[in-house]
Amino acid sequence: MKSFLKIVFGSMVGFLLFALLWTVIVLAVLGGMLASFGEEAQPPLKEPAILNVELTAPVVERTSNNPMSYMSFNNMGKPADLNMLLKAIRRAKTDDQIKGIVLRPGLTASISAAHAEEMRAALADFKAGGKFIYAYADAYDQNMYWLSTVADTLGLQPEGAVDFRGLEMKVMFFKGLLDKVGVDMQILRHGKFKSAVEPYIQKEMSPANREQYERLAHSMWDRIAEDVAAGRHMSRAAVDKAAAEVYGMFPEEALAHGLVDMVTPAGDFTAMLMDKMGVEKEKDLKLVSVADYNAIPEPLVKTTDRIAVIYANGEIGMGKGSETEIGTENIVKALQEAADDDNVKAIVLRVNSPGGSVLTSDIIYQEVLKAKAKKPLVASYGAYAASGGYYISCAADRIFAQPTTLTGSIGVFGMIPNFAKTSRRLGISWDEVKTHPYAGSPAFTREMTPAERALQQRNIEDVYAGFIAKVGAGRGMSPAAVDSIGQGRVWTGTDGLRVGLVDELGGLEDAIAYAAEKAGVELYKVTDYPKQKSSYELLMESLTEIRALKVSQVLAEELGQDGAALYRAVELARRQSRGVVMARMPYGLTVE
Repeated sequence: MKSFLKIVFGSMVGFLLFALLWTVIVLAVLGGMLASFGEEAQPPLKEPAILNVELTAPVVERTSNNPMSYMSFNNMGKPADLNMLLKAIRRAKTDDQIKGIVLRPGLTASISAAHAEEMRAALADFKAGGKFIYAYADAYDQNMYWLSTVADTLGLQPEGAVDFRGLEMKVMFFKGLLDKVGVDMQILRHGKFKSAVEPYIQKEMSPANREQYERLAHSMWDRIAEDVAAGRHMSRAAVDKAAAEVYGMFPEEALAHGLVDMVTPAGDFTAMLMDKMGVEKEKDLKLVSVADYNAIPEPLVKTTDRIAVIYANGEIGMGKGSETEIGTENIVKALQEAADDDNVKAIVLRVNSPGGSVLTSDIIYQEVLKAKAKKPLVASYGAYAASGGYYISCAADRIFAQPTTLTGSIGVFGMIPNFAKTSRRLGISWDEVKTHPYAGSPAFTREMTPAERALQQRNIEDVYAGFIAKVGAGRGMSPAAVDSIGQGRVWTGTDGLRVGLVDELGGLEDAIAYAAEKAGVELYKVTDYPKQKSSYELLMESLTEIRALKVSQVLAEELGQDGAALYRAVELARRQSRGVVMARMPYGLTVE
């Protein structure tokens, strides 16, 4: 009887789990279908309207068509696509029916510094055309506030706040935890600033790393503060005082010190918009969403000439790659397709990556050289193009970055965990036989011998020498000059321009315009690569791989970003045990 009940109970649990899984799948598919309905062609605007830029989710480099990519137990929303936002803003500038923009950052919205900068530039350009921008939020986080200060008028909900208090760069360290569990990290690196390994061997920043992050923080803050000062007609000293005294925490103080123009309920803000548009009833106020506006067909451009934009987005991994990871196939294939297409006159490699595998980086670098030999190739940097992200793009004809883009980090490292102490605590011992001196090396069951360490360090030095040689060839610098700004140091785009890592400060649109000019074309269309698969194909891939809800994503939501960073750090250590040489920024770095 007990066995029978166990079988019945087990079957019930299995059925419930199966039913739950398929319920989630059906919801995802329906959500994708409903989203696609919203993207159907819309009729042209026939009356004056306001473009409603409502941000309710994180702004990302490029969204996925996979309906399960952004699904979790806490969040079913789809991020905002930066490219689609920029497209709508730039198109609205010359649309006579669009009279202005209302910017509505939501409580769940977020944006990186470099993406905020790129979007802010597009909004400033829109405003320069003589149209208005109004912003209103229940609360502003710092980057959203920075973005919103381009507006003519900033509104704030009476119980809201402006989180404006300066920048903090924080690194999570794991040395204490590793000591408790008996794991020794054996580090091999080149570069005094290669801080990706520090969390595993120290409990605080090294002097070199502290120097690096202090410079990064102040460089980024200079850009933010100067933009806020200009947008709010304040002195730089007043901006710094507002951050130091956290005036934004209290709505009335935010108003009194000029951080916002009005503290008012949403209804009053809507009434202001109605007055601006000259309508008496709210139903007559025409607000068009970014999705609906982009779905209005644009005038046909009669040309076959194309500028290819290849999105190299995410960490550089060892697999084929996906829409959120740079792999050994996806970016290589995109480069080959763009280079071999006679209609593509130039290529823009859009990099938004902290780096990763050196091997994959080199595979892509070699393909960049082949593509560059056939047509102009320009690089455009998003939030970051560091380590491997810089490696894959250093040969470009010209490099564009935002002032707050994190770039450089020219350095490599290896990290071999030694679990010998842990094994002894558990009563586990190891013994071995081998046919040759380096067989089974590096091993995570014991400390490396001096000969093994020397061999691994030689590998690191060889990879680093190759890295700086490639950067030198691409940037027209000597290896010694590259080494002087390398050593694993991370720079902002502003400082990257100063030291020669970047050619020009600007966004994707600037890079596209330069590529077209270099190719000698005036009329062209932009084609995005890698070409995205259909929602159905991506959904089936997710179900096959059972990776729709990733561990790091769940940890990020349940334990916060620190929990996700801890998971990714463990994953990095796991890779290192296989001898993978990395060119990557540190996992535990957060900017707040």
